[in-house]
Amino acid sequence: MNDFRSLIRNSVLDILGIFSRPQNGIHILNGHMICRGVANDQAKYYFSYQLKELSRHVRFIRVEEATSLILNHESVDEPLVAFTFDDGFMECHSMIAPVLEQFGAVSYTHLTLPTKL
Repeated sequence: MNDFRSLIRNSVLDILGIFSRPQNGIHILNGHMICRGVANDQAKYYFSYQLKELSRHVRFIRVEEATSLILNHESVDEPLVAFTFDDGFMECHSMIAPVLEQFGAVSYTHLTLPTKL
């Protein structure tokens, strides 16, 4: 049942995505990983495909540039996208970073530490 609902949801979002475009402004996208379970070549390909489609409508920037623009209250006349990934999983370095580099994008990867050690 969940697989069917997920399929329907993703299909609707894919269709709606055909007609929508990112608005001008700074968009910081935070991710955790590119797939559930073990990351593989199929997940890497799909992530690359998503970035290829997104790059048709936005310009990728570094997180440092995005935060600088925000802190300086600068207006932008195009959609800008920066990426962050939390927890620093190995796939961030082995799969995500190389794909982002293909598109001239860099992500900020950070670790979330427990409050009590």
